[in-house]
Amino acid sequence: MRRLPHSGFRVLLAGAEMGFAVLGTVPILLVATGATARSQDLFIWELAGAAGGDGFGRSVARAGDVDGDGIPDIVVGAPQGPTAPGYARVYSGASGALLLTLTGAAAGDRFGWSVSSAGDVDGDGSDDVIVGAPSSTVPTFGIGYARVVSGATGSTLLTLAGNTTFEEFGFAVAGMGDVDGDATPDVAVGAPNAWNGTGCDSGEVRLHSGASGASLYTISGAGTALGYSVASAGDLDGDSVPDVIVGAPLTPVPAPGCNGWSGAAFLYSGATGSPLLGIGPFVGAGDSFLGGCVGPAGDVNGDGTADLFVGSAAPAGSPVVWACSGIDGTLLSIFSMSGSLGLSTINQDFSVADLGDVDGDGLPDAAIAVPGFCATSCGTTIGTCCGNVAVVSFASSNPIGGFLSSSSDVFTVAAAGDLDGDGRTDLLIGDSEGGLCPVGSATGRVRVVSMLAPRAQLWGFACVSGGTACLPLIGTTGGPPATGNSAFGIRASNVLGGTAVVLVAGATFLSPPIALPFGGCDLLVTPDVLVGATASGTGPGNGSVAVGIPIPAAPALVGQPAYFQWYVVDPGPALLPGALSQMLLLWVL
Repeated sequence: MRRLPHSGFRVLLAGAEMGFAVLGTVPILLVATGATARSQDLFIWELAGAAGGDGFGRSVARAGDVDGDGIPDIVVGAPQGPTAPGYARVYSGASGALLLTLTGAAAGDRFGWSVSSAGDVDGDGSDDVIVGAPSSTVPTFGIGYARVVSGATGSTLLTLAGNTTFEEFGFAVAGMGDVDGDATPDVAVGAPNAWNGTGCDSGEVRLHSGASGASLYTISGAGTALGYSVASAGDLDGDSVPDVIVGAPLTPVPAPGCNGWSGAAFLYSGATGSPLLGIGPFVGAGDSFLGGCVGPAGDVNGDGTADLFVGSAAPAGSPVVWACSGIDGTLLSIFSMSGSLGLSTINQDFSVADLGDVDGDGLPDAAIAVPGFCATSCGTTIGTCCGNVAVVSFASSNPIGGFLSSSSDVFTVAAAGDLDGDGRTDLLIGDSEGGLCPVGSATGRVRVVSMLAPRAQLWGFACVSGGTACLPLIGTTGGPPATGNSAFGIRASNVLGGTAVVLVAGATFLSPPIALPFGGCDLLVTPDVLVGATASGTGPGNGSVAVGIPIPAAPALVGQPAYFQWYVVDPGPALLPGALSQMLLLWVL
Protein backbone atom coordinates (compact mmCIF):
# COMPACT_ATOMS: atom_id res chain seq x y z
CA MET A 1 0.00 0.00 0.00
CA ARG A 2 1.49 3.36 -0.97
CA ARG A 3 0.59 6.97 -0.24
CA LEU A 4 -0.04 9.17 -3.28
CA PRO A 5 0.79 12.87 -2.97
CA HIS A 6 -1.98 15.35 -3.71
CA SER A 7 -4.15 17.95 -2.03
CA GLY A 8 -7.71 17.39 -0.83
CA PHE A 9 -8.60 13.69 -0.72
CA ARG A 10 -5.71 11.44 0.29
CA VAL A 11 -6.21 8.13 -1.42
CA LEU A 12 -4.50 4.79 -0.77
CA LEU A 13 -4.68 2.05 -3.34
CA ALA A 14 -5.29 -1.50 -2.16
CA GLY A 15 -7.00 -4.60 -3.41
CA ALA A 16 -8.36 -5.54 -6.80
CA GLU A 17 -12.08 -6.11 -6.58
CA MET A 18 -12.33 -3.72 -3.64
CA GLY A 19 -10.36 -0.62 -2.64
CA PHE A 20 -9.74 1.40 0.48
CA ALA A 21 -9.77 5.19 0.30
CA VAL A 22 -8.71 7.63 2.97
CA LEU A 23 -10.72 10.84 3.19
CA GLY A 24 -8.79 13.24 5.37
CA THR A 25 -7.48 10.77 7.95
CA VAL A 26 -10.48 8.42 8.02
CA PRO A 27 -10.39 5.19 5.95
CA ILE A 28 -13.46 4.47 3.84
CA LEU A 29 -14.39 1.18 2.28
CA LEU A 30 -15.55 1.31 -1.36
CA VAL A 31 -18.12 -1.43 -1.83
CA ALA A 32 -19.80 -2.52 -5.05
CA THR A 33 -23.56 -2.62 -4.49
CA GLY A 34 -26.78 -2.92 -6.46
CA ALA A 35 -28.35 0.15 -8.02
CA THR A 36 -30.30 2.32 -5.60
CA ALA A 37 -33.54 4.23 -6.17
CA ARG A 38 -33.30 6.72 -9.01
CA SER A 39 -34.86 9.42 -6.89
CA GLN A 40 -31.52 9.59 -5.08
CA ASP A 41 -29.36 9.92 -8.20
CA LEU A 42 -27.62 13.08 -9.33
CA PHE A 43 -29.08 12.12 -12.71
CA ILE A 44 -32.61 11.04 -11.89
CA TRP A 45 -33.27 9.50 -15.29
CA GLU A 46 -32.61 9.91 -19.01
CA LEU A 47 -35.24 9.86 -21.72
CA ALA A 48 -34.68 9.16 -25.42
CA GLY A 49 -36.58 9.86 -28.62
CA ALA A 50 -38.17 7.22 -30.80
CA ALA A 51 -35.97 7.38 -33.91
CA GLY A 52 -32.93 9.07 -35.39
CA GLY A 53 -33.55 12.65 -36.44
CA ASP A 54 -36.55 13.16 -34.14
CA GLY A 55 -34.94 16.13 -32.39
CA PHE A 56 -36.29 14.86 -29.07
CA GLY A 57 -35.35 17.45 -26.45
CA ARG A 58 -35.45 20.46 -28.76
CA SER A 59 -37.90 21.84 -26.20
CA VAL A 60 -38.36 20.84 -22.56
CA ALA A 61 -40.58 22.25 -19.83
CA ARG A 62 -42.23 21.57 -16.54
CA ALA A 63 -45.74 20.37 -17.33
CA GLY A 64 -47.31 21.08 -13.96
CA ASP A 65 -48.97 18.20 -12.13
CA VAL A 66 -50.59 16.30 -14.97
CA ASP A 67 -51.35 13.01 -13.23
CA GLY A 68 -52.50 14.42 -9.89
CA ASP A 69 -49.87 12.75 -7.70
CA GLY A 70 -48.62 16.01 -6.21
CA ILE A 71 -45.28 15.87 -8.08
CA PRO A 72 -44.56 18.06 -11.12
CA ASP A 73 -44.42 16.26 -14.46
CA ILE A 74 -42.43 17.18 -17.58
CA VAL A 75 -43.14 17.69 -21.29
CA VAL A 76 -40.60 17.16 -24.09
CA GLY A 77 -40.90 18.21 -27.73
CA ALA A 78 -39.55 16.30 -30.75
CA PRO A 79 -40.25 18.38 -33.89
CA GLN A 80 -38.82 15.75 -36.29
CA GLY A 81 -38.19 16.74 -39.92
CA PRO A 82 -40.05 17.55 -43.14
CA THR A 83 -41.41 14.02 -43.61
CA ALA A 84 -42.95 13.63 -40.15
CA PRO A 85 -45.38 15.78 -38.11
CA GLY A 86 -43.43 16.00 -34.85
CA TYR A 87 -44.55 14.92 -31.42
CA ALA A 88 -44.46 15.81 -27.74
CA ARG A 89 -44.39 13.47 -24.78
CA VAL A 90 -45.49 14.01 -21.20
CA TYR A 91 -43.66 12.04 -18.50
CA SER A 92 -44.31 11.41 -14.82
CA GLY A 93 -42.04 13.50 -12.65
CA ALA A 94 -42.18 10.81 -9.98
CA SER A 95 -41.06 7.83 -12.07
CA GLY A 96 -40.20 8.97 -15.59
CA ALA A 97 -43.05 6.84 -16.94
CA LEU A 98 -44.59 7.95 -20.23
CA LEU A 99 -48.02 9.47 -19.61
CA LEU A 100 -49.01 10.95 -22.98
CA THR A 101 -47.80 11.11 -26.57
CA LEU A 102 -49.13 14.05 -28.61
CA THR A 103 -48.66 14.17 -32.38
CA GLY A 104 -48.80 16.94 -34.97
CA ALA A 105 -51.39 17.14 -37.70
CA ALA A 106 -49.27 16.74 -40.84
CA ALA A 107 -45.73 16.09 -42.06
CA GLY A 108 -43.47 19.10 -41.69
CA ASP A 109 -45.49 20.82 -38.94
CA ARG A 110 -42.53 20.69 -36.50
CA PHE A 111 -45.05 20.02 -33.74
CA GLY A 112 -43.06 20.03 -30.51
CA TRP A 113 -40.71 22.85 -31.52
CA SER A 114 -41.92 24.63 -28.36
CA VAL A 115 -43.69 23.30 -25.25
CA SER A 116 -44.94 24.73 -21.97
CA SER A 117 -47.34 24.12 -19.15
CA ALA A 118 -50.64 25.87 -19.76
CA GLY A 119 -52.02 25.53 -16.23
CA ASP A 120 -55.37 23.88 -15.56
CA VAL A 121 -57.25 25.28 -18.55
CA ASP A 122 -60.27 22.94 -18.44
CA GLY A 123 -60.74 23.02 -14.66
CA ASP A 124 -60.47 19.26 -14.14
CA GLY A 125 -57.80 19.51 -11.44
CA SER A 126 -54.95 18.40 -13.74
CA ASP A 127 -52.55 20.76 -15.45
CA ASP A 128 -52.61 20.99 -19.22
CA VAL A 129 -49.87 21.67 -21.79
CA ILE A 130 -49.40 23.85 -24.88
CA VAL A 131 -47.34 22.73 -27.87
CA GLY A 132 -46.22 24.86 -30.82
CA ALA A 133 -45.98 23.77 -34.48
CA PRO A 134 -44.46 26.76 -36.32
CA SER A 135 -44.04 25.20 -39.79
CA SER A 136 -47.58 24.10 -40.55
CA THR A 137 -48.46 24.60 -44.22
CA VAL A 138 -52.23 24.54 -43.68
CA PRO A 139 -53.86 26.74 -44.88
CA THR A 140 -50.70 28.54 -46.11
CA PHE A 141 -47.00 27.79 -45.95
CA GLY A 142 -45.30 28.35 -42.58
CA ILE A 143 -48.40 29.80 -40.91
CA GLY A 144 -48.05 27.64 -37.81
CA TYR A 145 -50.37 26.70 -34.97
CA ALA A 146 -50.35 25.95 -31.25
CA ARG A 147 -52.40 23.31 -29.50
CA VAL A 148 -53.57 23.27 -25.87
CA VAL A 149 -53.96 19.68 -24.72
CA SER A 150 -55.57 18.11 -21.67
CA GLY A 151 -52.95 16.72 -19.35
CA ALA A 152 -55.41 14.18 -18.01
CA THR A 153 -56.57 12.67 -21.31
CA GLY A 154 -54.41 14.04 -24.14
CA SER A 155 -57.47 15.41 -25.90
CA THR A 156 -57.23 18.75 -27.71
CA LEU A 157 -58.79 21.61 -25.77
CA LEU A 158 -57.85 24.50 -28.09
CA THR A 159 -56.17 24.89 -31.47
CA LEU A 160 -54.78 28.38 -32.04
CA ALA A 161 -53.88 29.21 -35.64
CA GLY A 162 -51.50 31.70 -37.20
CA ASN A 163 -52.66 34.52 -39.45
CA THR A 164 -50.31 34.80 -42.42
CA THR A 165 -47.82 32.88 -44.55
CA PHE A 166 -44.30 32.39 -43.13
CA GLU A 167 -45.03 33.97 -39.74
CA GLU A 168 -44.18 30.76 -37.81
CA PHE A 169 -46.86 31.13 -35.18
CA GLY A 170 -45.99 28.66 -32.42
CA PHE A 171 -42.23 29.21 -32.56
CA ALA A 172 -42.45 30.07 -28.84
CA VAL A 173 -45.26 29.31 -26.38
CA ALA A 174 -45.82 30.11 -22.72
CA GLY A 175 -48.45 29.52 -20.08
CA MET A 176 -49.24 32.97 -18.68
CA GLY A 177 -51.60 32.45 -15.79
CA ASP A 178 -54.85 34.38 -15.68
CA VAL A 179 -54.40 37.71 -17.49
CA ASP A 180 -58.07 38.50 -18.28
CA GLY A 181 -59.56 37.87 -14.84
CA ASP A 182 -61.88 34.98 -15.72
CA ALA A 183 -60.17 32.52 -13.32
CA THR A 184 -58.85 30.45 -16.24
CA PRO A 185 -55.15 30.52 -17.16
CA ASP A 186 -54.29 32.04 -20.54
CA VAL A 187 -51.45 31.44 -23.03
CA ALA A 188 -48.99 33.47 -25.12
CA VAL A 189 -47.75 32.43 -28.57
CA GLY A 190 -44.89 33.97 -30.54
CA ALA A 191 -44.83 34.48 -34.32
CA PRO A 192 -41.34 35.95 -34.93
CA ASN A 193 -41.70 36.23 -38.71
CA ALA A 194 -45.02 38.09 -38.69
CA TRP A 195 -44.84 41.31 -40.73
CA ASN A 196 -46.69 44.47 -39.75
CA GLY A 197 -45.75 46.51 -42.81
CA THR A 198 -42.80 48.34 -41.28
CA GLY A 199 -40.02 46.81 -43.38
CA CYS A 200 -38.34 43.96 -41.53
CA ASP A 201 -40.22 40.97 -40.16
CA SER A 202 -41.20 42.67 -36.92
CA GLY A 203 -42.78 39.63 -35.27
CA GLU A 204 -45.73 39.40 -32.92
CA VAL A 205 -46.81 37.82 -29.65
CA ARG A 206 -50.50 37.02 -29.24
CA LEU A 207 -52.27 36.46 -25.94
CA HIS A 208 -55.17 34.01 -26.10
CA SER A 209 -57.91 33.17 -23.64
CA GLY A 210 -57.49 29.74 -22.11
CA ALA A 211 -61.24 29.49 -21.69
CA SER A 212 -62.24 30.09 -25.33
CA GLY A 213 -59.08 30.52 -27.39
CA ALA A 214 -60.19 34.03 -28.34
CA SER A 215 -57.48 36.61 -29.02
CA LEU A 216 -57.06 38.96 -26.05
CA TYR A 217 -54.49 41.28 -27.62
CA THR A 218 -51.48 41.32 -29.95
CA ILE A 219 -48.05 42.74 -29.16
CA SER A 220 -46.16 43.93 -32.23
CA GLY A 221 -43.95 46.60 -33.73
CA ALA A 222 -41.43 47.13 -30.94
CA GLY A 223 -38.56 45.15 -32.43
CA THR A 224 -37.55 42.65 -35.09
CA ALA A 225 -38.29 38.92 -34.70
CA LEU A 226 -40.43 39.81 -31.69
CA GLY A 227 -41.77 36.55 -30.28
CA TYR A 228 -38.67 34.47 -30.90
CA SER A 229 -38.80 33.91 -27.13
CA VAL A 230 -41.62 34.58 -24.68
CA ALA A 231 -42.23 33.86 -20.98
CA SER A 232 -44.42 34.83 -18.07
CA ALA A 233 -42.49 37.31 -15.91
CA GLY A 234 -44.84 37.25 -12.93
CA ASP A 235 -46.58 40.37 -11.64
CA LEU A 236 -43.98 43.14 -11.88
CA ASP A 237 -46.24 46.20 -12.10
CA GLY A 238 -48.30 45.39 -9.00
CA ASP A 239 -51.72 44.98 -10.63
CA SER A 240 -52.08 41.31 -9.54
CA VAL A 241 -51.85 40.17 -13.18
CA PRO A 242 -48.77 38.31 -14.51
CA ASP A 243 -46.79 40.26 -17.08
CA VAL A 244 -45.05 38.99 -20.23
CA ILE A 245 -41.41 39.28 -21.31
CA VAL A 246 -40.63 38.96 -25.01
CA GLY A 247 -37.37 38.65 -26.95
CA ALA A 248 -36.76 40.40 -30.28
CA PRO A 249 -33.21 39.23 -31.12
CA LEU A 250 -33.00 40.64 -34.65
CA THR A 251 -33.81 44.22 -33.65
CA PRO A 252 -31.37 46.50 -35.55
CA VAL A 253 -29.74 48.57 -32.82
CA PRO A 254 -28.55 51.21 -33.38
CA ALA A 255 -28.34 51.02 -37.18
CA PRO A 256 -31.61 51.00 -39.17
CA GLY A 257 -32.46 48.28 -41.65
CA CYS A 258 -32.65 44.51 -41.42
CA ASN A 259 -28.92 43.94 -40.96
CA GLY A 260 -26.52 44.97 -38.21
CA TRP A 261 -28.91 43.77 -35.50
CA SER A 262 -28.01 43.37 -31.88
CA GLY A 263 -31.42 42.57 -30.42
CA ALA A 264 -33.62 43.68 -27.55
CA ALA A 265 -36.17 42.42 -25.04
CA PHE A 266 -39.39 44.02 -23.83
CA LEU A 267 -41.66 43.70 -20.82
CA TYR A 268 -45.40 44.19 -21.32
CA SER A 269 -48.39 44.43 -19.02
CA GLY A 270 -50.16 41.12 -18.90
CA ALA A 271 -53.48 42.87 -18.34
CA THR A 272 -53.37 45.24 -21.30
CA GLY A 273 -50.37 44.42 -23.49
CA SER A 274 -49.01 47.94 -23.00
CA PRO A 275 -45.19 48.31 -22.80
CA LEU A 276 -43.57 48.50 -19.36
CA LEU A 277 -39.82 48.20 -20.05
CA GLY A 278 -37.36 48.03 -22.92
CA ILE A 279 -34.23 46.05 -22.10
CA GLY A 280 -30.94 46.52 -24.00
CA PRO A 281 -28.78 47.09 -25.81
CA PHE A 282 -26.02 46.86 -23.22
CA VAL A 283 -22.98 47.05 -25.47
CA GLY A 284 -24.52 48.36 -28.69
CA ALA A 285 -24.31 46.23 -31.81
CA GLY A 286 -21.89 43.93 -29.99
CA ASP A 287 -24.77 42.39 -28.02
CA SER A 288 -25.71 40.16 -30.99
CA PHE A 289 -28.99 38.27 -30.67
CA LEU A 290 -29.96 39.86 -27.36
CA GLY A 291 -33.35 38.40 -26.44
CA GLY A 292 -32.66 34.98 -27.90
CA CYS A 293 -33.86 33.69 -24.56
CA VAL A 294 -35.82 35.50 -21.84
CA GLY A 295 -37.45 34.60 -18.56
CA PRO A 296 -37.93 35.27 -14.85
CA ALA A 297 -34.77 35.29 -12.75
CA GLY A 298 -36.15 35.43 -9.22
CA ASP A 299 -35.25 38.29 -6.90
CA VAL A 300 -31.56 38.68 -7.72
CA ASN A 301 -30.94 41.97 -5.90
CA GLY A 302 -33.18 41.34 -2.89
CA ASP A 303 -35.44 44.36 -3.39
CA GLY A 304 -38.64 42.32 -3.08
CA THR A 305 -39.43 42.42 -6.83
CA ALA A 306 -38.74 39.54 -9.20
CA ASP A 307 -36.08 40.25 -11.80
CA LEU A 308 -35.50 39.09 -15.38
CA PHE A 309 -32.87 37.36 -17.45
CA VAL A 310 -32.08 38.15 -21.08
CA GLY A 311 -29.63 36.12 -23.15
CA SER A 312 -27.23 37.36 -25.82
CA ALA A 313 -24.88 35.49 -28.19
CA ALA A 314 -22.10 38.07 -27.63
CA PRO A 315 -20.03 40.15 -26.84
CA ALA A 316 -16.67 38.58 -27.63
CA GLY A 317 -18.27 35.67 -29.45
CA SER A 318 -19.44 34.10 -26.19
CA PRO A 319 -22.94 33.65 -24.81
CA VAL A 320 -23.87 36.12 -22.12
CA VAL A 321 -26.84 36.19 -19.76
CA TRP A 322 -27.82 39.52 -18.28
CA ALA A 323 -29.84 39.64 -15.06
CA CYS A 324 -31.92 42.82 -15.11
CA SER A 325 -34.05 44.62 -12.56
CA GLY A 326 -37.76 43.87 -12.80
CA ILE A 327 -38.44 47.46 -11.71
CA ASP A 328 -36.49 49.51 -14.23
CA GLY A 329 -34.51 47.05 -16.40
CA THR A 330 -31.09 48.10 -15.10
CA LEU A 331 -28.27 45.59 -15.29
CA LEU A 332 -27.73 43.62 -12.07
CA SER A 333 -25.42 40.75 -12.97
CA ILE A 334 -23.62 39.29 -15.98
CA PHE A 335 -22.56 35.75 -16.67
CA SER A 336 -20.45 34.75 -19.68
CA MET A 337 -20.02 31.13 -20.78
CA SER A 338 -16.50 31.65 -22.08
CA GLY A 339 -13.23 31.10 -20.22
CA SER A 340 -13.35 28.41 -17.55
CA LEU A 341 -16.34 26.68 -19.09
CA GLY A 342 -14.42 26.17 -22.29
CA LEU A 343 -16.56 27.74 -25.03
CA SER A 344 -15.47 30.39 -27.48
CA THR A 345 -18.30 30.57 -29.98
CA ILE A 346 -21.90 29.39 -30.24
CA ASN A 347 -24.92 29.40 -32.47
CA GLN A 348 -28.04 31.29 -31.50
CA ASP A 349 -30.22 28.66 -29.83
CA PHE A 350 -29.46 28.85 -26.14
CA SER A 351 -31.64 28.98 -23.05
CA VAL A 352 -31.70 29.80 -19.36
CA ALA A 353 -33.75 28.36 -16.49
CA ASP A 354 -34.45 29.88 -13.08
CA LEU A 355 -33.65 27.17 -10.51
CA GLY A 356 -34.32 29.10 -7.33
CA ASP A 357 -31.69 28.88 -4.61
CA VAL A 358 -29.74 25.65 -5.13
CA ASP A 359 -26.50 26.65 -3.40
CA GLY A 360 -28.08 27.83 -0.16
CA ASP A 361 -26.92 31.46 -0.26
CA GLY A 362 -30.46 32.84 -0.11
CA LEU A 363 -30.40 34.16 -3.70
CA PRO A 364 -31.67 32.62 -6.94
CA ASP A 365 -29.47 30.57 -9.25
CA ALA A 366 -29.87 29.57 -12.88
CA ALA A 367 -28.90 26.99 -15.49
CA ILE A 368 -27.58 28.12 -18.86
CA ALA A 369 -27.54 25.83 -21.92
CA VAL A 370 -25.28 26.61 -24.86
CA PRO A 371 -25.61 24.63 -28.10
CA GLY A 372 -22.70 22.85 -29.68
CA PHE A 373 -20.05 24.42 -31.82
CA CYS A 374 -17.52 22.60 -33.96
CA ALA A 375 -13.91 22.40 -32.89
CA THR A 376 -11.39 19.58 -32.80
CA SER A 377 -10.94 20.06 -29.07
CA CYS A 378 -14.46 18.84 -28.40
CA GLY A 379 -13.66 15.18 -28.90
CA THR A 380 -13.07 12.82 -31.81
CA THR A 381 -14.92 9.61 -31.09
CA ILE A 382 -18.53 10.66 -31.60
CA GLY A 383 -18.08 13.89 -33.54
CA THR A 384 -16.41 17.25 -33.24
CA CYS A 385 -19.20 19.36 -31.79
CA CYS A 386 -20.09 19.83 -28.16
CA GLY A 387 -22.47 21.75 -25.97
CA ASN A 388 -22.35 22.94 -22.40
CA VAL A 389 -24.75 23.37 -19.51
CA ALA A 390 -23.66 25.31 -16.44
CA VAL A 391 -25.44 26.01 -13.16
CA VAL A 392 -24.51 29.52 -12.11
CA SER A 393 -25.03 31.89 -9.23
CA PHE A 394 -26.43 35.22 -10.36
CA ALA A 395 -25.40 36.59 -6.99
CA SER A 396 -21.73 36.18 -7.81
CA SER A 397 -21.75 35.50 -11.58
CA ASN A 398 -19.82 32.31 -10.84
CA PRO A 399 -20.46 28.70 -11.91
CA ILE A 400 -21.55 26.33 -9.16
CA GLY A 401 -21.88 23.21 -11.33
CA GLY A 402 -21.57 22.12 -14.92
CA PHE A 403 -22.72 19.32 -17.21
CA LEU A 404 -20.88 19.00 -20.52
CA SER A 405 -22.76 17.32 -23.33
CA SER A 406 -21.12 14.28 -24.86
CA SER A 407 -22.93 14.74 -28.16
CA SER A 408 -23.32 17.47 -30.67
CA ASP A 409 -26.01 19.88 -29.56
CA VAL A 410 -27.52 20.94 -26.26
CA PHE A 411 -30.47 23.16 -27.05
CA THR A 412 -32.55 23.71 -23.95
CA VAL A 413 -32.76 23.74 -20.18
CA ALA A 414 -35.81 24.16 -17.98
CA ALA A 415 -36.68 24.05 -14.30
CA ALA A 416 -38.51 20.81 -13.56
CA GLY A 417 -39.75 21.54 -10.05
CA ASP A 418 -38.79 19.31 -7.13
CA LEU A 419 -39.06 15.79 -8.55
CA ASP A 420 -37.00 13.91 -5.97
CA GLY A 421 -38.29 15.54 -2.78
CA ASP A 422 -35.01 17.10 -1.68
CA GLY A 423 -36.43 20.61 -1.40
CA ARG A 424 -34.60 21.94 -4.49
CA THR A 425 -35.82 22.54 -8.02
CA ASP A 426 -34.42 19.95 -10.41
CA LEU A 427 -33.13 20.56 -13.93
CA LEU A 428 -34.13 19.35 -17.41
CA ILE A 429 -31.44 19.27 -20.11
CA GLY A 430 -32.54 18.72 -23.70
CA ASP A 431 -29.92 17.35 -26.12
CA SER A 432 -31.76 17.20 -29.44
CA GLU A 433 -28.97 15.50 -31.40
CA GLY A 434 -27.80 13.08 -28.75
CA GLY A 435 -28.48 9.39 -28.50
CA LEU A 436 -28.30 6.84 -25.71
CA CYS A 437 -27.74 3.56 -27.47
CA PRO A 438 -26.26 2.94 -29.97
CA VAL A 439 -23.98 5.96 -30.23
CA GLY A 440 -24.82 8.01 -33.30
CA SER A 441 -28.53 7.14 -33.22
CA ALA A 442 -29.26 10.88 -32.79
CA THR A 443 -32.77 10.30 -31.51
CA GLY A 444 -32.37 13.15 -29.08
CA ARG A 445 -32.39 12.74 -25.32
CA VAL A 446 -33.35 14.54 -22.11
CA ARG A 447 -31.37 14.30 -18.89
CA VAL A 448 -33.16 14.98 -15.61
CA VAL A 449 -30.65 16.30 -13.08
CA SER A 450 -31.16 16.55 -9.35
CA MET A 451 -29.88 19.71 -7.71
CA LEU A 452 -29.37 17.69 -4.55
CA ALA A 453 -25.62 18.07 -5.03
CA PRO A 454 -25.15 21.44 -6.73
CA ARG A 455 -21.37 21.30 -6.35
CA ALA A 456 -20.91 18.77 -9.13
CA GLN A 457 -19.49 18.99 -12.63
CA LEU A 458 -19.10 16.68 -15.57
CA TRP A 459 -16.02 16.98 -17.78
CA GLY A 460 -14.86 15.36 -20.99
CA PHE A 461 -16.79 13.14 -23.34
CA ALA A 462 -18.17 9.68 -22.91
CA CYS A 463 -16.95 7.46 -25.72
CA VAL A 464 -17.02 3.84 -26.82
CA SER A 465 -15.26 1.34 -29.02
CA GLY A 466 -17.26 -1.74 -28.10
CA GLY A 467 -19.71 -3.65 -30.21
CA THR A 468 -22.88 -2.33 -28.52
CA ALA A 469 -21.78 1.32 -28.66
CA CYS A 470 -23.65 2.58 -25.59
CA LEU A 471 -22.41 5.69 -23.84
CA PRO A 472 -22.02 4.91 -20.12
CA LEU A 473 -23.60 7.42 -17.76
CA ILE A 474 -22.13 8.38 -14.40
CA GLY A 475 -24.20 9.65 -11.49
CA THR A 476 -24.60 9.47 -7.73
CA THR A 477 -26.81 7.57 -5.33
CA GLY A 478 -27.79 7.86 -1.69
CA GLY A 479 -28.21 11.62 -1.41
CA PRO A 480 -25.62 14.41 -1.50
CA PRO A 481 -21.85 13.94 -1.02
CA ALA A 482 -22.08 15.39 2.47
CA THR A 483 -20.07 14.60 5.56
CA GLY A 484 -21.76 11.92 7.61
CA ASN A 485 -23.68 10.46 4.66
CA SER A 486 -23.00 6.74 4.91
CA ALA A 487 -25.38 5.96 1.99
CA PHE A 488 -23.54 7.99 -0.66
CA GLY A 489 -22.25 6.22 -3.77
CA ILE A 490 -21.32 6.51 -7.45
CA ARG A 491 -23.59 4.93 -10.05
CA ALA A 492 -23.11 3.68 -13.62
CA SER A 493 -26.06 3.22 -15.97
CA ASN A 494 -26.76 2.73 -19.69
CA VAL A 495 -24.09 0.03 -19.80
CA LEU A 496 -24.02 -3.50 -21.18
CA GLY A 497 -25.87 -5.70 -18.73
CA GLY A 498 -23.83 -8.47 -17.14
CA THR A 499 -20.47 -7.02 -18.13
CA ALA A 500 -17.54 -6.02 -15.90
CA VAL A 501 -17.22 -2.35 -14.93
CA VAL A 502 -14.46 -0.52 -13.10
CA LEU A 503 -14.83 2.68 -11.10
CA VAL A 504 -11.71 4.79 -11.39
CA ALA A 505 -11.50 7.07 -8.33
CA GLY A 506 -8.82 9.66 -7.82
CA ALA A 507 -7.86 12.87 -6.16
CA THR A 508 -6.38 14.55 -9.22
CA PHE A 509 -7.57 15.64 -12.65
CA LEU A 510 -5.28 14.39 -15.44
CA SER A 511 -4.14 17.27 -17.63
CA PRO A 512 -3.38 16.59 -20.38
CA PRO A 513 -5.60 13.50 -20.36
CA ILE A 514 -4.25 10.04 -21.10
CA ALA A 515 -5.64 8.74 -24.39
CA LEU A 516 -6.37 5.04 -23.99
CA PRO A 517 -5.96 2.77 -27.02
CA PHE A 518 -9.63 2.36 -27.76
CA GLY A 519 -11.28 4.90 -29.99
CA GLY A 520 -9.30 7.81 -28.58
CA CYS A 521 -11.21 7.83 -25.29
CA ASP A 522 -9.65 9.98 -22.59
CA LEU A 523 -9.03 8.90 -19.02
CA LEU A 524 -9.30 12.08 -16.95
CA VAL A 525 -8.87 10.66 -13.42
CA THR A 526 -5.72 9.56 -11.69
CA PRO A 527 -6.29 5.82 -11.08
CA ASP A 528 -5.69 6.00 -7.34
CA VAL A 529 -8.45 3.50 -6.54
CA LEU A 530 -9.93 0.92 -8.89
CA VAL A 531 -13.14 -0.81 -7.85
CA GLY A 532 -14.40 -3.72 -9.95
CA ALA A 533 -18.01 -4.81 -10.16
CA THR A 534 -20.51 -6.47 -12.49
CA ALA A 535 -23.43 -4.56 -13.99
CA SER A 536 -26.91 -5.88 -13.33
CA GLY A 537 -29.40 -6.47 -16.11
CA THR A 538 -28.95 -7.95 -19.58
CA GLY A 539 -28.38 -6.46 -22.99
CA PRO A 540 -27.02 -3.19 -24.36
CA GLY A 541 -27.85 -0.13 -22.29
CA ASN A 542 -29.82 -2.06 -19.69
CA GLY A 543 -27.07 -2.53 -17.13
CA SER A 544 -26.40 -0.49 -14.01
CA VAL A 545 -24.32 -0.74 -10.84
CA ALA A 546 -23.47 1.41 -7.84
CA VAL A 547 -20.40 1.63 -5.61
CA GLY A 548 -21.00 2.75 -2.04
CA ILE A 549 -18.70 5.47 -0.71
CA PRO A 550 -19.75 6.24 2.87
CA ILE A 551 -18.48 9.69 3.87
CA PRO A 552 -17.46 10.15 7.50
CA ALA A 553 -18.68 13.00 9.69
CA ALA A 554 -15.41 14.92 9.37
CA PRO A 555 -15.80 18.72 9.03
CA ALA A 556 -12.32 18.97 7.51
CA LEU A 557 -13.61 17.22 4.39
CA VAL A 558 -16.03 20.02 3.47
CA GLY A 559 -15.01 21.61 0.17
CA GLN A 560 -12.62 18.81 -0.78
CA PRO A 561 -12.82 17.52 -4.39
CA ALA A 562 -12.96 13.96 -5.68
CA TYR A 563 -12.91 12.66 -9.26
CA PHE A 564 -14.64 9.60 -10.69
CA GLN A 565 -14.91 7.90 -14.08
CA TRP A 566 -16.31 4.54 -15.22
CA TYR A 567 -14.68 2.05 -17.54
CA VAL A 568 -17.04 -0.55 -19.03
CA VAL A 569 -15.85 -3.78 -20.63
CA ASP A 570 -17.89 -3.83 -23.84
CA PRO A 571 -16.60 -6.42 -26.33
CA GLY A 572 -15.70 -5.13 -29.77
CA PRO A 573 -12.97 -5.05 -32.39
CA ALA A 574 -10.63 -2.55 -30.69
CA LEU A 575 -7.35 -3.42 -29.00
CA LEU A 576 -8.82 -2.66 -25.56
CA PRO A 577 -12.58 -2.79 -26.17
CA GLY A 578 -14.89 -0.89 -23.92
CA ALA A 579 -16.26 2.50 -23.01
CA LEU A 580 -15.50 5.41 -20.70
CA SER A 581 -18.00 7.70 -19.05
CA GLN A 582 -17.49 11.40 -18.59
CA MET A 583 -15.54 12.42 -15.49
CA LEU A 584 -17.61 13.41 -12.46
CA LEU A 585 -16.09 16.00 -10.15
CA LEU A 586 -17.69 16.34 -6.72
CA TRP A 587 -17.01 18.56 -3.73
CA VAL A 588 -17.87 17.34 -0.25
CA LEU A 589 -20.69 19.35 1.32
